[in-house]
Amino acid sequence: MTKSKDYKVYFARTKQGKKGIPISTALRAAVQTHGTNLPALDISNEWYQIRNLVRTGTVWQGVFAKLRPDPPHIVNSINQVEREIDLQHGDHIVEKCYFIFRERKNVMIWQVNRQAGSLHWAEKYLSRIFNEVVMLPLVMNEAELQRVLARDLYEIWYTYDRRTSNLSNPPVWTQGEFDMLKRVDAAHAAVKLRAERGGRLASAAKDLVRGLIASDSSAKKVRVRLTDESEFIELFSAPLRDSITVPIEGRYPLARAVYEELEHAYDRHRADIAEQPDGV
Repeated sequence: MTKSKDYKVYFARTKQGKKGIPISTALRAAVQTHGTNLPALDISNEWYQIRNLVRTGTVWQGVFAKLRPDPPHIVNSINQVEREIDLQHGDHIVEKCYFIFRERKNVMIWQVNRQAGSLHWAEKYLSRIFNEVVMLPLVMNEAELQRVLARDLYEIWYTYDRRTSNLSNPPVWTQGEFDMLKRVDAAHAAVKLRAERGGRLASAAKDLVRGLIASDSSAKKVRVRLTDESEFIELFSAPLRDSITVPIEGRYPLARAVYEELEHAYDRHRADIAEQPDGV
């Protein structure tokens, strides 16, 4: 009986450098320089690599991999003896996220695998490879966002990290906060904006929320409350998403099947993606 596994799928844009251009040109140049397996890099004491890149027309397929030099132990279920996996010199355990990057739509279709890392780590990896800041903002569920922002807001809560250079020209309030973090040598901040009890924030707060979830924002979490008695709504927990089911071959999903299902996921949300900025 063939085994199968379910995976979540996210959709992301690509933004490179101060002008926030797509990564298409830089990715082609990187393959010309390094080949279809880009260099393995040490990022915060973890090794990552983009591997198995294949370009057909303007569509890329590839793998974002976490390379683990410290293999887990295994145990024999009969004698209960635990032992290390014997790796040869230079060997690594590979954890994989499969992805498709469509140049014309500037959209990345990403198979989620928490063991391999997230889009956050892919951003850091690509920033090192291209020697410019790269952001991979999620395509948001616009219908859900519209539903929330149709109401008055009572409270906004968000966090953000300091970044060393700007992706583009951020709003004044954003740059001011980045400058404040730099002045005190802080790497992380949390901000809460709340109306008087029983009141509401000004309508400009909705523009602030849209700015927080825009591609140029470094906000990591955005939550809003509609009243002083309601629960927080996690805006970053509801990006545009899908799920796929693929057969497993050994430890990994069957690559061909993953790419096919990622394309199907894209087709199911093609209209939603096209409505978003950059969906041209």
